Amino acid sequence: MSKSSQRRIRYPGGEAAQNAGDLCSQIAYRAATATFAFRKGRFGEPVSFSDGTSGPICIDNADGYLVKNSDGVGSKVLIAQRLGRHKSVAHDLIAMVADDAAAIGAEPFAATNSLDVAVADPKLVTELFTGLIDSCRIARIAMVGGEIAQLPEQVCGYSDAPYIWNADLVGIAAKEKLLDGTRIKPESTIIAVAGHGIRSNGLTLAQAILKERFGVDWIQQPFCSTTWGEKLLTPSLILTPFLVDLWSGYHSEPRAQIEGIVHITGGGIPGNLARLLRKTGLGAEIDNLFAPQPEFPALQKWGEISDKEAYTVWNMGQAHLIITDEPEAVLAFAHEQGVKAQTAGRISVGGVIRIRSKGIEKALLEYPL
Repeated sequence: MSKSSQRRIRYPGGEAAQNAGDLCSQIAYRAATATFAFRKGRFGEPVSFSDGTSGPICIDNADGYLVKNSDGVGSKVLIAQRLGRHKSVAHDLIAMVADDAAAIGAEPFAATNSLDVAVADPKLVTELFTGLIDSCRIARIAMVGGEIAQLPEQVCGYSDAPYIWNADLVGIAAKEKLLDGTRIKPESTIIAVAGHGIRSNGLTLAQAILKERFGVDWIQQPFCSTTWGEKLLTPSLILTPFLVDLWSGYHSEPRAQIEGIVHITGGGIPGNLARLLRKTGLGAEIDNLFAPQPEFPALQKWGEISDKEAYTVWNMGQAHLIITDEPEAVLAFAHEQGVKAQTAGRISVGGVIRIRSKGIEKALLEYPL
């Protein structure tokens, strides 16, 4: 059996389930964009920006764009349930929606959330929403509404009170500040912004690898002065204020001229950077990324995951990429804000993303757009 096929069977349902999931996303996205015509010529006509239903969508108005996007915590809640620790989960929820909006040049200002639970548990909800207050403070957004639905026959997990948590966010973007990829130029610098863990993507594969190696109690296995459960529950960094202040927010002056920002979520660097570069057909030469945290090479080794696959499944130590022709200003502002950043590469011609990996193989990886 090849390494590639070994990796695929670790996803529930195997390759067929992966393909079906991708197809379902495409169906949902096509259905969503088909409704845009219902606002044609009216206030609030949507403008397609991303190629997925959870990505930001711009809604036209006279002064700029309202930006709307949705996302959820995903299978990270299963780890929180097994550990009985839920306060940090909100950081993953808010990072996914708020950082996504900030990365396209929108200033997030309001969100709603939907919490589906098997049973109403005031202690659980208190812990979750205490974390939500803290994460909204960091992201500088208001949580203006939401719903808690009790669905005992539909929601399952590892605890007596399992849950599924999603959020919907609204931001505003000045039309001249929208970071849609069209400003990117050859030879512009790529700055990497470091993350500090797996964030909220690729966790289904990570949990499957650990279960295969250690059994059902993998969560308590020691790793790097902690346990695997605690390591994977590390909350996502919320970098929204840094990103918004960098490109200036809705009404302020920029700290540097920014051509594009990439939030490294599902699809890794190749998937997310390619979406931005397809607007111009440009490529990227990336040779100085941050080294991945120890959990990534360990998962690669035990799961027999190649570097090429790893960089499409996980963030491999990067939270964002910033494309700019003023790298010194970006790095100076990052230092001022306590954000770890470094020059990682440059924009190139040719429509190929090349990455000098820092995974277990230290390979030169190529990803056509």
